[in-house]
Amino acid sequence: MMPTSYVRLSAGREQMNEQTQAMCFMAGANSIFYGCKLLTTPNPEEDKDLQLFRKLGINPQQTAVLEGDNEQQQRLEQALLTPDTEEYYNAAAL
Repeated sequence: MMPTSYVRLSAGREQMNEQTQAMCFMAGANSIFYGCKLLTTPNPEEDKDLQLFRKLGINPQQTAVLEGDNEQQQRLEQALLTPDTEEYYNAAAL
């Protein structure tokens, strides 16, 4: 029905066994939060996810990263230090 949508498994995956997660993927889930922890809930180990994907024949989506965390932080800090321009200014200060 919506082929470009993402149906994401999220919090609670750590308590799900492989069979339950596999059933979710076979039922249409096609996305997970990957990494050590969500905001308040731990995630399964990254290696555990990759092992499950291999068993199920699922290939992770490859993404390109244009800049690393340090570069992003530097760019953000520079943007915050840039003074107002004609196009962008602090309207709350008026």
